[in-house]
Amino acid sequence: MAKFYTPLLALFICTNFYSQTVLSEDFETGNPTNGTLPSGWTTVQENTTTGNSSEIWIVKSGADAPVPFAAGNGYMYDTTIAGFTGNYAIFDSDAYGDNNTPEQAALISPAFDCSSKPAGANVVLNMKHFIYALTGQSVQLQISQDGANYTTVATIANTSYGSYSLNITDAVGSSSTAYLKILYIGNWSYFYAVDDISISFITQNVPNAAENLNPVDGATDVPINVSTTGAKQILFDWQAANTGDSATSFNWYGGTSADNLDLSVTGANAGNYINWGTTIISGWQANTTYYWRIGSINSAGETLTDIQSFTTVNNDPLSIDELLIKNLELYPNPTEGIISVDGIDLNEIDEIEVINQLGQKVKKYESENLTSYSLDISELEKGLYYFKIKTKSNLTKNLKILKK
Repeated sequence: MAKFYTPLLALFICTNFYSQTVLSEDFETGNPTNGTLPSGWTTVQENTTTGNSSEIWIVKSGADAPVPFAAGNGYMYDTTIAGFTGNYAIFDSDAYGDNNTPEQAALISPAFDCSSKPAGANVVLNMKHFIYALTGQSVQLQISQDGANYTTVATIANTSYGSYSLNITDAVGSSSTAYLKILYIGNWSYFYAVDDISISFITQNVPNAAENLNPVDGATDVPINVSTTGAKQILFDWQAANTGDSATSFNWYGGTSADNLDLSVTGANAGNYINWGTTIISGWQANTTYYWRIGSINSAGETLTDIQSFTTVNNDPLSIDELLIKNLELYPNPTEGIISVDGIDLNEIDEIEVINQLGQKVKKYESENLTSYSLDISELEKGLYYFKIKTKSNLTKNLKILKK
């Protein structure tokens, strides 16, 4: 799935505080066969001019997340990713196809009553969700006090999955007929799915922002390490605030732009590595400035730190280069003509030279001409050939292939 590793599951840990749930939905009374929502829930396509009224939310079940993920991914039920169980609600934009019908698909809850909210209590929305980022796709979470006029309280556009918490106290007020609307906006985009939605009165306050973040703001020459499994990693640390209500978990957010922190790790632990990438061109990059922040979470909501930046060291860790060349293989051997390249990203190969037993170069593949992981040497005579493979990091590996 994504270019980041880690479970994105925010833990919801109960402590000694008052909690009363006024809306709860696990979608188990919906029908995944025909997509019918549970009683009281409605869905409508709000783009009435260029939209398609049949493009709406449905109830679905099954472990696999839809496109862009391959079959067998299991992400929907994976507790380190979406963490859904049984049925869930989903708007699958990709499944509706490229028909030039921009979508504004609303999923609307039954009315819930906030008129008896205790003094000093917060109204908190908790749910599990899954969105995979794509330009032009976003989700608005909206609240209405009367079922007619809605206020947007949050917008989700970056890749995110796992537990989600939002304080909606001001938006619901003391309404006895409040509604939640989840509005998907896109046009032949990917999908957004939700499960285990609850809205509760909670007397706990959101935690204060985390402190003492490391790497410190503006740090340079931050090292990129390599794990024993070949993953590129950077060490991040922080401390929970010493004041205010306690945080029960933390989220890490990062990216190469302060305006778009498109990497996220939910349930992140201070003093641990964030793994990202296993090759030279993937994941953490040398001599690159990154931006990051920490979210402190409890059942009343999340508090974010200011965004900080750091710049990595000038060179990729050497062991990444070594791992890259070590894993490179050609098969089958012997071959009748078609050879597959394995264990390396095609973009990391600079050139491949094919040399016969007389030391003559009989074929050469330049990087710009390498568009496939298959090499065709059908036109060559039978015999033993030496493949000299050079990477863009200037490492070379020689492999022998017998042409039948």
